[in-house]
Formats: sequence, C-alpha cells, structure tokens
Amino acid sequence: MVSGKGSKIEGCVRSNFKAIRSKDLQLHHLPPYCKLQKLNIQAPNLATLEFADDMIPIVLGESIKISEATIKLFSLSDCLGYVFAELVKTLSHVQSLSINFRIQTEVQEFVKNPTRLTCLRHVVLKIDICGFSENVAGILRLAYVLELAPVLEELVLHMCCFQSASYFFEPSEDVLPSCPHKHLKTVLMTGFYGFRGQFELALHILRNSICLERMIIDPVVRNNTIIPSLKSAERDITRGRQLARDNLLGKGFGKVVRIV
Repeated sequence: MVSGKGSKIEGCVRSNFKAIRSKDLQLHHLPPYCKLQKLNIQAPNLATLEFADDMIPIVLGESIKISEATIKLFSLSDCLGYVFAELVKTLSHVQSLSINFRIQTEVQEFVKNPTRLTCLRHVVLKIDICGFSENVAGILRLAYVLELAPVLEELVLHMCCFQSASYFFEPSEDVLPSCPHKHLKTVLMTGFYGFRGQFELALHILRNSICLERMIIDPVVRNNTIIPSLKSAERDITRGRQLARDNLLGKGFGKVVRIV
C-alpha cells in the first residue's frame, strides 16, 4: 500500500509502479494481484508518504522533499541494511519518520551510508527482533542512527523480541567508536527484555548523548506488529525490568534513566 497527498497511483505493472503529479487526482491502492517492484514518485507537492510493502527501490522526483514518512516493511529477513541505506538516501529531507521492520541479532555488519538525515528530529522504529539474546552486533547496529541524524531530538524504539533473554549479563565497555550527539533529548525503549544488544545499545546512547534529559526503559511490548499478551510475556517483562535495574541504574545514569 502506498498513500500520500496530492498524488495518484497508476500504471500498475509487475515491474514498475508510478505516482504522477496532479492537484485533483485521488489516491488508489494496488490491486491484490499486482506485485510492486519499484515506486517512482513525481509529485512536487507531496509532503507526506505512507508506504507498506516489501523492500523495493523508491525513487523521488528531484523537486520532492517529503517531510513526514511512515514505512512498514513486510519482509521476514533482516531489513536494517535497506533502512539505513536505501530509505535514508530517499528520505534525506524528512523531519519525522516511522519505520516498522525486522532485524536479526546474528547479523554482524552493514555498509554505512554517506547520506545524512539532516532535518530529522523525531524517529520511531518498530522492530521485530529474531535471534539469540547473547548476540550483540545485530541490535547494536541501531546505534548508527546517532550518526545518521545529527539533529535528532526524540528516539523511540518499540522492540518485540521473539525469544527470552539470558539471566546473566555483564555490560562491557563501549564496543563502538565514540559518536557524541548534541541534540538528542528523549529516548523511549519498549519491549526491553534484557537482550545483551539492548543493553549495549542503551549504554552507547547514554554515553554519547550529551544533552539527554531522559531515557525511559519499558519491558512491555507496545505498538509492534506482534504484541504478546501481558500474561504470556509476564516472565520476560519481570526479567527485563530487573536486569535493567541491575545493569543500568548503577552505571551513573540514575538521573536520566527511568525504568517502568
């Protein structure tokens, strides 16, 4: 599904999909039999984009500067490389961004993008996390958002882990290069089950966000594609909350971190 103001979706074929410029045209959805493989948008007045589909190329006309975007990716594979490369390049002028996607904890690396989101101030990442809780690298890649968005003020991470966390965790020294951020003020992390990568990510943000006013850690899964019942997730919620208290509050960040 694709939607936006001031554009019409037409030319539905299996290899291409185009949104053309018009002030009066209404938006139409793709027929169920038409698989979208590329999205080409030529609508100069388009300021808001909503896109829900697989990981496909999105091409904007030269004069388009989208300020707000909501993206939902249906792929069951790791999507972070696509998000931090293709989407960042396409949405370089966006000010508010929400993306729903899946990642794997086992993935070790990805190619960094020279493009920066120089206008982005508010971002919501709704992330389904697959893999073992002991693996760090896959989740820790999310720290790259500090480098991509130098004026970011609010970061929301809604996480849903498909496995339980290990009981034992010992935070290490920051394994990533220092990346001081001067604008980030608020961080919300939900679905905090106590995966090692979640801890390392939280600590990296705390150590590098110079002006951070508060970080809220919430073990309850909220606002994700899959939301387990509180009863079925009770053990994971209790464990995540206790691990967060044991390993974050005692690191000198007690005035900033709040665990709910």
